[in-house]
Amino acid sequence: MGTSGSKPNFTPSSKGVSEDDVSRLAKELEEARQRTAQLEAIQLQELEILNADSRFREQLEQLEEEERALRANEESNADDEGVVQEHDAEEDVVIDENERAELEAELQEIEKQLGYLSGQ
Repeated sequence: MGTSGSKPNFTPSSKGVSEDDVSRLAKELEEARQRTAQLEAIQLQELEILNADSRFREQLEQLEEEERALRANEESNADDEGVVQEHDAEEDVVIDENERAELEAELQEIEKQLGYLSGQ
């Protein structure tokens, strides 16, 4: 055996392995590495989408709580002071409903993307 540095002298033919086998295995290894990198990228995208989905759900819950509080406040004001402040409270609720609709649309888009990614 020769000494070329610290590597043992190995040739595929000395171990009964053909050059074609070595080339094929090297190609398969590279393909597996590429698939692994693609899967890792998809997993990262899924994680980002799940995080965004979670944030949007929290915002939606917060808006729903604010909407309930506004409605309760509106009812309380109507009972205490009549209908004077009803118009202003309705405008606040309409704004919150519009904001809620936007968040729900974004949430649906995120869920659609998540479904697409998990289908890959």
